[in-house]
Amino acid sequence: MEVDESLEEVKQFIDQGNTYYTEGKYARAEIMYKKALEILKQHYEGHPDVVMVLKKLGLVYEDQGKHFDAENAYKQAQEILRKYSRSGSS
Repeated sequence: MEVDESLEEVKQFIDQGNTYYTEGKYARAEIMYKKALEILKQHYEGHPDVVMVLKKLGLVYEDQGKHFDAENAYKQAQEILRKYSRSGSS
């Protein structure tokens, strides 16, 4: 899969996830965000969308009462921000 194609696919998954989230279809939103995250982590580890998707996934987990999963998603996002802010300032 080419870079542009995979990023376009990620955008589609995020958009679908956002739609489902807005409609209160949290399980479906979770699936879309996880698909986006899987592609991003495989091909674009430092991409800013990784953090955004983790935060959105955290919100979905919170709304489903999955507080442990939400906390883990937020921690992952925070670790990525910390890692790339340090590497960018070196």
